[in-house]
Amino acid sequence: MASWIPDAAFANSSRATTVVRRTVRFAAVRLVSVEHSTEVDEWIAQRRVECVLGATRTDAEGKLLVRGLPHGEYEWSCGVASGRVRVPPRALAREKLAVRF
Repeated sequence: MASWIPDAAFANSSRATTVVRRTVRFAAVRLVSVEHSTEVDEWIAQRRVECVLGATRTDAEGKLLVRGLPHGEYEWSCGVASGRVRVPPRALAREKLAVRF
C-alpha cells in the first residue's frame, strides 16, 4: 500500500493555486484507479483507504493526502485540469496540479 499526495500546485508552490496563485482550499479532486476502475472516494467510504477530510478534497493548505492506496496508475481531475499519477509500491507519490476555476 502507498500514499498519494498531490502537491496540488501552480508553478513551484506546494499548494493548489489558481493561475493568479491563490490557494485552492477544499477543492474536490476526482481520483480513479485505472487498474480497478474505481473512484478512490468509494474506497474511502468503505474505509479501505484513509483521507483526513473523509473525501478526496484538498485541505486548507491546498494539499491532499490519501493513505493506503494500492500501487498503480490513477487518473485525477480537479476543475478543468486532469492527468495521471503512478503510485509506486510502498512509497509516497507526489503530483503537482495546475488548477483553473
